[in-house]
Amino acid sequence: MISTGQIRAARALLDWTQGELAKRSGLSLRALNSIERGLAVPRIDNLRAIQETLERENIEFGENDGVRRKTERLEIIKLEGDTYLNHHLIDIMQEVHTPGAEIFYNLASEEPHSILRPEMLDDYFRHIARRGITERILIATNEQWILSPPSWYRWMKPEAFNHIFYIVYGDNVAFQILGRPHRVIVIRNPGIADMFRRQFEFNWKTAETPWFAKHFKQPKPGEPWSVTKAAEAREWIDKHSP
Repeated sequence: MISTGQIRAARALLDWTQGELAKRSGLSLRALNSIERGLAVPRIDNLRAIQETLERENIEFGENDGVRRKTERLEIIKLEGDTYLNHHLIDIMQEVHTPGAEIFYNLASEEPHSILRPEMLDDYFRHIARRGITERILIATNEQWILSPPSWYRWMKPEAFNHIFYIVYGDNVAFQILGRPHRVIVIRNPGIADMFRRQFEFNWKTAETPWFAKHFKQPKPGEPWSVTKAAEAREWIDKHSP
């Protein structure tokens, strides 16, 4: 999550008072003042509310207390071929560094991702664990083939999906297009990314928690998931499937 120094620096970039940030974040002025002065251990949900508020104003947080304004960006990249998913996973790791960030997957089914190289997938899990990055994953109702921690999944009606999956990460929206050839189209633009992020949030609120997600705890902070853990989880799910 962001630090108190990053909060103060972001306010300075926006020329906001504590009162303005508190109001926009849904916090009391006293709570924000205590956070910025380090008088109390801040609640995670309060830090997340502050970070999301500032990110909506095009503030970007990096490692080592980095803070900067996002520059308007529009770039389109195409990945295709037998290793397109592996190259896309590398792109996600290169683009997402903000502590506490989220990556949104709208996939219908994760089974096409079984072709990912295990060592690269483990690198990805270590990358997000070190930074406290989490995922939220929408898949079709009754889908049970998973790669990530089971508690990160929600079910949505199959008719809500088509053959194009999308992933939102940082300022990027990636469209995974199934068919021949398989390919990924990545659009780098904060406005477009925000539009799809909002759509995902709407769908997430109406989605159903799968039965298996209720039987697994959230991963411990800093403890990476792995390909081995995913295989063990799938085995458990297959064994206990109603």
